[in-house]
Amino acid sequence: MKIIELTKYLLGMYKEHFFVYKRINQDSEIAKNGYEIINNFMPMKDCNQIIEYFKPLEKEKSYYLDSETYYIRRSELNMGKYKLYDLNTRQFFNIQNHIPIIKKIIENKLIEKLFYEKLNINLYVETVSLQINDADLENRQPLHVDAYTPTNFKFFIYLSDCSHPYNGPYTYVRGSHLHNFRKSRSLLKNFVKKNHLPQMELEYSSAEADLILGKAGDGIMSSMSGVHAGYKHHTKSTRYMLVFQLSRDKIKKNYIHAAETIQ
Repeated sequence: MKIIELTKYLLGMYKEHFFVYKRINQDSEIAKNGYEIINNFMPMKDCNQIIEYFKPLEKEKSYYLDSETYYIRRSELNMGKYKLYDLNTRQFFNIQNHIPIIKKIIENKLIEKLFYEKLNINLYVETVSLQINDADLENRQPLHVDAYTPTNFKFFIYLSDCSHPYNGPYTYVRGSHLHNFRKSRSLLKNFVKKNHLPQMELEYSSAEADLILGKAGDGIMSSMSGVHAGYKHHTKSTRYMLVFQLSRDKIKKNYIHAAETIQ
């Protein structure tokens, strides 16, 4: 089964390179670097409102807030034989109906328009989540890709300041969304060592990654086929961040359910 998965990733990665990255607008920063910073995307007052709304809704166990919105504690997930990272991470999924500013962003297609302007491809918001990370020096997930194929994108908004490395900023190896050879080599190394295939620490070092610093309200466009991670020396404060998951396929609903986790 693993050899089938390996072959699918390798073929898909090169297919994506020629059918996606060769056809997009090549002049934007995200096309060249794999990420792009959008300063002052959200007003500070809205960032604070979102944090204050969800703070009292955190619980010791994962649970559903309603039929679509749910809270997940990463420590309760099951990764099977692979190591579980980011044990102090919590996320509220599908939060758009709880916060007017987020609902407005989606209804007005602000993020889709931004990606179309930068890349000249149509993308659609699938899910919106609030991700919460406490300071962590032990369990931060190492460098990885979200997927080799199909190419997917995310838009992050810092709700709390990440202006210093100790705030735990997002990190990204510049240009790695185009590193087909190195990522292929990483895939083969992981296959031989029976590691989780999306992990990249056998091929890349954290010293290669840019620290994407920003203040509350700043946004980050990101190709998730690039090599990335949260900064491993997150020593102070809790990081609050919105995560917009985008897809190339327009779908009515594609919520990420985790009913086996939520009891």
